[in-house]
Amino acid sequence: MADSADSRDIAAHVAAVVDAVEPYMPPGNEPGAEALRDRLHGRLRIALMGRVNAGKSTLLNALVGQRIAPTNETECTQVATWYRYGAPARVDVIGRDGSQTSTALSRRLPDDLGRPPADIDYAVAHVPSALLRDYEIIDTPGLGSMNSTSTAATRRILLGASADDGLERPDVILFLCDNIPRADETDFLSELGASRINTVALLSHADTFGEGVFGSEDPLLMAAAHAARLKSQLPGVAGAVVPVSGLLAETALTGHLTETDALALANLACHDEFELADLLGSGDAELDRLAGLVGEYGIVHGRAVAKQGAAAVTHWLADKSGLSAVRDQILRRFVRRSDLLKARRILMALRKVGDASANRSQIFDILERTHLDPALHPLRELSALDLMLQWDPTHPLVERLDELTLSATRAERLGLESDAADEAAITAAAKEAWVGCRRERAIAISAAEREAWTVLERSYQLALQPE
Repeated sequence: MADSADSRDIAAHVAAVVDAVEPYMPPGNEPGAEALRDRLHGRLRIALMGRVNAGKSTLLNALVGQRIAPTNETECTQVATWYRYGAPARVDVIGRDGSQTSTALSRRLPDDLGRPPADIDYAVAHVPSALLRDYEIIDTPGLGSMNSTSTAATRRILLGASADDGLERPDVILFLCDNIPRADETDFLSELGASRINTVALLSHADTFGEGVFGSEDPLLMAAAHAARLKSQLPGVAGAVVPVSGLLAETALTGHLTETDALALANLACHDEFELADLLGSGDAELDRLAGLVGEYGIVHGRAVAKQGAAAVTHWLADKSGLSAVRDQILRRFVRRSDLLKARRILMALRKVGDASANRSQIFDILERTHLDPALHPLRELSALDLMLQWDPTHPLVERLDELTLSATRAERLGLESDAADEAAITAAAKEAWVGCRRERAIAISAAEREAWTVLERSYQLALQPE
């Protein structure tokens, strides 16, 4: 995709489209033009979803950088909660009746939000965490819950039950699963519009995968291999599958591992794994406390690292937990093209307005000119990718379009090393790619493939223009 300046240009162009359509909107239309413009400039919305006890709360705490969501063996999250950057720290509770109450927020979200979960629409936690400057996170009650209130809350917040246009739906989905997605999960993802464009799947509890840490194979390696297989099984649903351990990530990112903990962990280096297995089952309170911080995997494999101190263990946990890979995916796949994702949703909302408006022809004339605007060509690339995902998610063009929309420079869009590519090399590569696309377009076997080659041809024509 384009760089940040081009992203701002896209936002400005789409705002101008909203301005042009506004006079033709039916009276009282929801969302109104002002709401559309506000959404265009709002933070990226990331929904965290998965089954009950999939490890959502520990992962959320890691993404926020604070142990704010309650975690235990029972179903903790019964109310959909938005975590946003803000100060002073507080939680706003929005009732099903539209009323709102606010409470000061200390370190952890209170168990009691002042009214029964069935009477709460959603909650908004304002947290002064730097990790929330680029996006906001929506934590949802687990799928497969026996609690009908929790299930209804998840559907309201993710499917926009109170907004027919779906504008309030999340821009991005982080989907946790513990093995292979179940039928009700894939059905819900389909209903939500999950695709390679807006979804990353996370294979949870990676540190206990297979037979666990005392098995014949490293559970993290087993989880990584399974994630690779799972990605091939979900080509149209997720852009990546990342194995994660919420517990390791939470401890690493919330600063709860002390030098005393590191010393206690290092002192276990004198025991072999057989002795450790016995010790972990002995009911030793100190060992159980350490296991609550770093799990059995952290105890077995983190002992040597612990000799270097708490900072070294924290970095090791962050790497082993998969959180670094998750954040890379969030930043590369979503934050980098956040304006594109938001602009795409707004244009879809405008198309729905046109469908229901007496001024349909005027609105669709504006949208058609938008579709052909060179400044908004990255949106056409996303649309072509979406078409290919619907037609054949395993087609090589899917990978090509995906990488194109994620590329930050002209050189990257042409598959060239940015540092080594001069203007002559970029021009030559763009011309070669352009000619190749024209040739492939002539022999395309489907409308989706033909559109993809047409869009790519235009992309490489535009790449001939100096930045």
